[in-house]
Amino acid sequence: MKTLGQLLHDAQLEAGSDSVAHKGNEWCTTMEANNPNDPNSPFWLQLHAGIMNFRFLHLSDPIGALGRSGITIPTGAGEPFYEPNTFCTINVEQVADPEIEAFVAKVFYSYFGVPDSQELNSSLEQLT
Repeated sequence: MKTLGQLLHDAQLEAGSDSVAHKGNEWCTTMEANNPNDPNSPFWLQLHAGIMNFRFLHLSDPIGALGRSGITIPTGAGEPFYEPNTFCTINVEQVADPEIEAFVAKVFYSYFGVPDSQELNSSLEQLT
């Protein structure tokens, strides 16, 4: 089983991208975790053109909702844009790759509550 970091780096290499968030190009990495026992599943997250987009499970402000899971928005990230109980989008163009990777891991393991032993599905697609 590959780690989350390995999945991100594999997609980066396959796309020939300079960043795990595919800053400045048309590639998109989608990661998913399914848990049939969790009514909020499936959990998903996308990295595309310096943007991170993920399933948002709350009605209120993402900074507060993520904070309750012990997660802070990385330094240099843009202000979150969100639709309640739908998605949250954050610009990570000015965030370093190691911080993006750590943030992605926190979203999956702390916010979504996915066990780190659970395999994640990953796909790469070129958006035009």
